[in-house]
Amino acid sequence: MMPQPDRINSDVGPTSQTSLTDFFEPLLHYFGLISVLIFIAYSIATIYTLKKHQTNILGILSQYDNQISLKWIYLLPLSFVSLTLLNVFYESYFASSNYLDPVTIHLASFFIFILLLCFFGVKQKPIFRFKKQFSEKELTDNCGLTLEASNALNDETTTHLNDEFISQTIKTMQTYMQNEKPFCDPDFSVYSLAKALNIPRRSLSLVLNTGLSKNFYQYVNDFRIEEVKQKLANQDEKSTILDIAYEAGFKSKSSFNSLFKQHCEVTPSQYRKGVKKR
Repeated sequence: MMPQPDRINSDVGPTSQTSLTDFFEPLLHYFGLISVLIFIAYSIATIYTLKKHQTNILGILSQYDNQISLKWIYLLPLSFVSLTLLNVFYESYFASSNYLDPVTIHLASFFIFILLLCFFGVKQKPIFRFKKQFSEKELTDNCGLTLEASNALNDETTTHLNDEFISQTIKTMQTYMQNEKPFCDPDFSVYSLAKALNIPRRSLSLVLNTGLSKNFYQYVNDFRIEEVKQKLANQDEKSTILDIAYEAGFKSKSSFNSLFKQHCEVTPSQYRKGVKKR
């Protein structure tokens, strides 16, 4: 990656002043700096995309953990910056020493970075496994909705729905959630609910945002919390709080505790003790 100190006497052989190698010599000379700038730009774009993904995911899935939010990817630019600073520090203070050649440090840094990428990348599971689930017949059926509402549903780019359609969809959705309890499935998604109600995903998201001022994640986990509260009130001593949480559709203990305390302002164990006293 470093320019040759003496091109004419090098093993490659002499080159003319108008050769392609001469043309790219400034680029090769600053190859390391250009690589760093490219990676910084790529990291900024990655972080922007991650932020957007983490916002959108709450309207699609009912679970939220590191593998779904992809927070581990933040480790990659962070590790790159750390390794770059380490290389700069080493070359500034120890380059003339006999410890390690700077090129060895560079290669070791690349190796560490690749190991991190492989380790987390292999562990990462697919997030989106959804296919288009609506036929023309399903879109026009729509659980007995009015013709006007059905026509509105056929347009996936709809940004506004009438009040009648919103209220009717909310009523149908509430009945389905209370009777069928699909939220007990940890992998329950907005696509599953949209298919059950014969409504396009985008229209369902608009109903939740406009009619209930909630995203899909909040809507489903409210049902899960209520399910846990009902089971805790039954005082089934054989089941632990965590068992009840898993039965209600939660996948993570930490997310369950956080959501429960946010919803009830007490921890699950405190809630259970309060129910016992009453």
